[in-house]
Amino acid sequence: MDQTSESAPPAKRKRESDNASLPQLAATNEAMTGSIQRSPSFWQSKGDIVLQAANTQFRVRRQILEENSPVLTKLLVNNEPSNTVDGCPVLVLEDNKDDIEILLKALYKSKAFSKQELASRPNTTTLDSMLRVANKFRLFTLRQKLTEILKNDLPYFEWCSTREGDCLQLEMVDLEKVDQKFRETLCETVYLAQVHHMRSVFRGAYWMLLACSSKAELIAAFSSLTPQQHSKLQLPEPATALEYREEIRRSVVENSFQWLMDKSIPGSNCEDPLSCTSKKVSLLATLIGSDTDTILELALTPDALDYELPMEEEFCDPCIEYLPAKHAYGQKHLWVDFGVGCLNYQSEYWGKGGWYNDDEDLDDDEIGP
Repeated sequence: MDQTSESAPPAKRKRESDNASLPQLAATNEAMTGSIQRSPSFWQSKGDIVLQAANTQFRVRRQILEENSPVLTKLLVNNEPSNTVDGCPVLVLEDNKDDIEILLKALYKSKAFSKQELASRPNTTTLDSMLRVANKFRLFTLRQKLTEILKNDLPYFEWCSTREGDCLQLEMVDLEKVDQKFRETLCETVYLAQVHHMRSVFRGAYWMLLACSSKAELIAAFSSLTPQQHSKLQLPEPATALEYREEIRRSVVENSFQWLMDKSIPGSNCEDPLSCTSKKVSLLATLIGSDTDTILELALTPDALDYELPMEEEFCDPCIEYLPAKHAYGQKHLWVDFGVGCLNYQSEYWGKGGWYNDDEDLDDDEIGP
């Protein structure tokens, strides 16, 4: 017998705890490598840039980003990523992954996105996210589509494109057909339009909401918004809004609908300025923004037009020229500008983030992150 083998000490038996630690280490390593996930929808083999939002990465083509978003172009130029994945630089964004998915769908799958996501009105939460993405990354095509969706929330308005931007023409409203669900939709539209700086949509929705709601209906409609949404709104105090709402409603129901919507203007009495409907609208338009009390008086009391105003010597000429486009222009002023002016003299509730026409380019200081 080999004494060497006899004298060799027996091998130590491994402790169970040693074996138990191996799968734990493997699991830890797997968790560490798995903490960053690759987007199944946007991981392109030919992509040359990786966007990372939280723990999700998206591999896409840099050219597509730069061609469609000036904001992303600026980020890519001013930031030199130090990390790489599969040879692609990683740009870490502060946005959540859902917003980046909306961004990439709008860029890469615009037709399918419009057909599927925007075929019908998305819910308010989804619209909020889409508008936030469109504004932050300056996706003007997406913003335009979302604006059209919100305009559809105002069925009694006819939208007319002009050189100055979109204007509004209010059609006859059947108040009996305006239900509470419609008012709640208007409230959501008011919220989205103001938070995301869509001036013409906001004015139309808020004006219609106040004109078509009683005090109780108005309070109930705004209660449909979440506390977080309420905190973002910059509207007048409820009591102030309700007070002006009563003035507006009285104007709409008692007087404005009676003569403003007359399609036969100008009438046959152009020699008498007080009898000429087109001249009444023209006079109102000249006063917009200068004297809210006078405008209210004119709207509530048609006879109040009998006061001194500088007029053209040949009265019939402006009346003839008023057909029919100027009548629509007068409607826009009375129903939109006049309505907003009645709500608040100083227009303080417009908020601090500068307003602009929907078709204008957005400056960096007009839209926050």
